[in-house]
Amino acid sequence: MTVTVLIVDDSAFMRNALTTMLSSDPEIKVIGTARDGVEAVDKTAQLKPVIVTMDVEMPRMDGIEALRLIMDKTPVPVIMVSSLTTEGAHVTLDALDHGAVDFIPKNLSELSINIVKIKAMLIDKVKQIAKSGVARRARRSTAAAPPVGKPRVLPTLSTGARRVSVVAIGTSTGGPRAIQEIIPRLPKDFPVPIVIAQHMPPNFTRPFAERLNQLSQISVKEAEEGEALRPGVALIAPGRGHM
Repeated sequence: MTVTVLIVDDSAFMRNALTTMLSSDPEIKVIGTARDGVEAVDKTAQLKPVIVTMDVEMPRMDGIEALRLIMDKTPVPVIMVSSLTTEGAHVTLDALDHGAVDFIPKNLSELSINIVKIKAMLIDKVKQIAKSGVARRARRSTAAAPPVGKPRVLPTLSTGARRVSVVAIGTSTGGPRAIQEIIPRLPKDFPVPIVIAQHMPPNFTRPFAERLNQLSQISVKEAEEGEALRPGVALIAPGRGHM
């Protein structure tokens, strides 16, 4: 199956760069580009792409408003193209709330230096999201997700069977959205520690943890060096670090 993509960015350089990178894979076809949110909404309805890559800051209509309209009218997986700043991180997390499935970093300096690495990451995200079909749905509020109640106690399978001591979650493509669906559903008396490794730039993991902490009954924070694990606390590995 050919994955069709609509690229939305007000920068002609970025539109060309993303088109060139994606078109290098025979399983991906760029079927159109848009210069702002207005064009993005119109072309998504007309061309019906499998995936849309969406810039955030654009004239006439920004990427967040375009995302809202697309998810309301013609839901399709959207990957945000986000700047590597703290402000960019908060805007990206807002986009996840409104239905975006993932994001890619927009860093022009690294684009020229690490073009091969960035191309591989972009192609992998597009293929994985297209394969899973995630987020072909209208947005819904994570904050309104009902708690699942107390976790089920696992039965003892044999004498000396080990109990669960920690929950470890590792995610990549589509992970931010998935984590934002799961963690807020856990009860505040969750009995074991949680550690989360999510591939994110350094400026994104702390805002991501803060957002989850606001939405969740358990405590969520970016992990610090030497920090002890505690029941009912989720630690997110900092960007470019190990857990």
